[in-house]
Amino acid sequence: SNNSITQTMTSISSTAQSMSNTLSWTMSHGGNNDTTFGPKAPASPRKGNVWYKQLDNGTTELYYWDGNAWVLSAKTDSQWQKNRAEQSGDHTRFDGPDEPKNAQQGDIWFKEDVNEKNGIAMYSYSGKTWVKFNGMTDANMLQEGNIDASRINVLNLDAGNITAGTLSANFIKGGQIDASQIDVINLNVNSLVGNVSQFIKSNWNGEYQSVSIEWSGMTVSTGDMKTSFNNYGINFDYRGRSIGYIGRSTLVGNDNVVGMSFNLNSDGDYFSWSAKDKGDPNGNYPMKMAWYRQGLPNTRAGFVFSDDVNFDNAITIRGSADVSGMLATMAYYKSQGATFVIPTSVGDGQTIGSYVYV
Repeated sequence: SNNSITQTMTSISSTAQSMSNTLSWTMSHGGNNDTTFGPKAPASPRKGNVWYKQLDNGTTELYYWDGNAWVLSAKTDSQWQKNRAEQSGDHTRFDGPDEPKNAQQGDIWFKEDVNEKNGIAMYSYSGKTWVKFNGMTDANMLQEGNIDASRINVLNLDAGNITAGTLSANFIKGGQIDASQIDVINLNVNSLVGNVSQFIKSNWNGEYQSVSIEWSGMTVSTGDMKTSFNNYGINFDYRGRSIGYIGRSTLVGNDNVVGMSFNLNSDGDYFSWSAKDKGDPNGNYPMKMAWYRQGLPNTRAGFVFSDDVNFDNAITIRGSADVSGMLATMAYYKSQGATFVIPTSVGDGQTIGSYVYV
């Protein structure tokens, strides 16, 4: 009768309910991935099978068979009973079975899916809908196209084969960067640490090795000329000859008297003060005052003034004075009938009080 059938089905259902609390069960999905519930791992699993492991405390853990071993995917009771949202950078990561609400473009949603290799499906919010990401578990299949990495969190990245047109280093932290292939356009040196002086010494010599930096100073070489900056001043060498230097000096025996000097070294022959003629930028530098050593051809030893010399105060000449040139000049003009007038006194108003004729 119908009553006896109903009683039998109720009895079977009650028995099944009682057995489900203590025994394992397995559901086969049409020959595809199997789903098993129970405290013991299923025997002879196939890749992709799912096992809900029943724990002694009444909770459940989710495992999937990766082909070699059972891999823990998630604790279903603690992680999948309700949706979770976690802020990560400027986007939100959602975990759970229910479709997240109030999502923003770029947000990510992880949802349990027995058809996925690791039992979890990944979705990305396009701004209008959740789009499933296919192939999240195996990136070897990603061969071309563009990836916007502004919203990707990378745990470990092997950058050995990365080539990029533009790489923003705003968030590079820690580790080491081999800069042998990096061209730096702008460098903020406020935070440079390490042997900065050694870096400058090794890399500032230039393409033609024209600059050398040592502890004692710096040397700049251009052709036959070498200019050195050291503790004394600026030294000049020409074709291997040390010409001289401009710099600080002290008096012999009194270091407290300090001055600036133009010094001619023993390899130098003369020094001079010269000036180009006005309006002749391409011309030579005619000497206005010079000092020559003895024995130089076509020169007169000592100081030579090649321009007017004015003295605002009285001149004191110590030692002998050779006026033979002046007397010879006077004799010449005298022979031409000239008369020389020599003042013998000058008044306060620069008026000549008396004079003699020669």
